Amino acid sequence: MFLYAIDLYAIDLYAMDLYDVEFYNIELYNIVLYTIGSVVLICMLKLTVRGLIKFSERSAVALNRETDSGGHRPRVCFVSLNCYNLIAQRDDIAHIGGAEVQQWLMAQWLLKQGYEVSFVTLDHGQPAHETVNGVSVCKAYDKRRGLPGLRFIHPRWSGVWSALKRADADVYYVRGGGAECGQVASWCKLNGKRFIFASANDSDCSRDLWLLTQRREKYLHRLGLSWCDWVITQSRRQHDMLQTVYGLPSTILRNCGKRPKSINRANKDSNIVLWVGRFSPDKRLEWLLDMAEACGGYQFEIVGESNYQSAYAENLLERARRLPNVNLNGRVAHSEMEAFYSRCKLLCSTSIAEGFPNVYIEAWGMGIPVLASFDPDGVIQASGAGWVRGSVQEFIDVLQALSEDDTLWEKASIASQKHYDESHTMDTNMPVFEQVIGDVVRGGLSGIRGQRNVEAMRR
Repeated sequence: MFLYAIDLYAIDLYAMDLYDVEFYNIELYNIVLYTIGSVVLICMLKLTVRGLIKFSERSAVALNRETDSGGHRPRVCFVSLNCYNLIAQRDDIAHIGGAEVQQWLMAQWLLKQGYEVSFVTLDHGQPAHETVNGVSVCKAYDKRRGLPGLRFIHPRWSGVWSALKRADADVYYVRGGGAECGQVASWCKLNGKRFIFASANDSDCSRDLWLLTQRREKYLHRLGLSWCDWVITQSRRQHDMLQTVYGLPSTILRNCGKRPKSINRANKDSNIVLWVGRFSPDKRLEWLLDMAEACGGYQFEIVGESNYQSAYAENLLERARRLPNVNLNGRVAHSEMEAFYSRCKLLCSTSIAEGFPNVYIEAWGMGIPVLASFDPDGVIQASGAGWVRGSVQEFIDVLQALSEDDTLWEKASIASQKHYDESHTMDTNMPVFEQVIGDVVRGGLSGIRGQRNVEAMRR
């Protein structure tokens, strides 16, 4: 199946890689280079798969060894390519997402428990291997380097494998679907290491993997699922999807938040509505702008911007700038977000779908209710930690009701803090992850390989 997928990969090789050419003029390359590159790529991928099959017996023996027989805790490596800005506190690196925040929080907790923790990140000019804030950081590759059509193999895939070797961990962890899932899983299989995959959204557990736009990403994601030692999901919905589509069991691990320094109950008198996210169609920022036009008594604070230039994002910016009660803050460092929560009355989320948003957890930790269109596992409705509505007018109705009755906010605020304390603290959830690490290393969860739904993996 995978050799067949590699042959198909050649058909759309360049449509997959050339769309993100940032520093190259495609006219400089001729068709001969692409033809040679395609042949080399196919051969390398086939040899990789055949090599994995050839060494499967050796790997199985290595995987069954007792890593902690010497008494030390397992070494854990997070493969999080976009996490370097959080680790090194580099404000000049723009990208930051919920997956990166969660992994950094998890790493800090593990460090306090005495684990050796490492990260594999992108190359931002740092040394190949360094220690930053207590964690070992191995750089993989520079996104700007390499020839289009070939750079997927080198320096990208080769860079990831080189960094994995330098990390020298016992357990490797990838959060979120994509090529890294298969790349890390195949390296772990070859080198007798354990691999844990964690879903970052519902797409990661779905049949069509709708957030992955390139065929090679889907192939490698499914390959990684077939070779992982265990899967962690964020919600009951993702757990059930993974079981139904791929026949895979998983452990549900709720996203966690860092306990805030203070809780400001005076927020009931605030008129600020906070929105945090990127400017993309699935986030539906236009809903918030519709609310701003209808609710002149509220101030709307927007944190975030578009990851890429687009007409959609430009139109939103132009419209937002015309509204007197809308303030655009652009990208904000994660360390500065607490100041925004401390001033707002509620957090507003207009997304079509999410995994389990960090912003919900961060708001709840400060007693801030959430007004949202997406409710993961129905927790907002069940806990009373906010309001779930399905249209712009229903959002407006909630804001108007809150301005007329302070007790509505007070009840939701108390429920928000209670839900956070019961479900989203590090000390509540991380022992579950620690148990998974221990069981995976000891082979206690290795039975996952016998529970595959082969037909689903082929789709």
